Amino acid sequence: MIERFLIRAFGVLARAGLILIGLVFAFFLLIWLLLMLLAGLLASLFTGRAPAVTVLWRNYRQMAGKHWPARRAPRADAAKTQVQDVSWRDVPASPSKPPDDAAGAP
Repeated sequence: MIERFLIRAFGVLARAGLILIGLVFAFFLLIWLLLMLLAGLLASLFTGRAPAVTVLWRNYRQMAGKHWPARRAPRADAAKTQVQDVSWRDVPASPSKPPDDAAGAP
């Protein structure tokens, strides 16, 4: 009975510890990303170029707007072409025994 309680308590503590580690990691990752964003914005002020974030966002929006053009009408040459089936022929059976060279005999 006490073993079952200790197993459950250890499981809850282990899960809480892993969740806490994940939250701390996510927090520091967010802080790091914000610092890098700030550094990029400051660098863009000194260089006079557009910030990398805005350039990437602009390129993403341009690419997202481009789709494969939808085909609304059949091709102009589709009605002119004809499909012809391939004529069939009998295929001879392969020899039942392999040649002596392919047998691999010494």
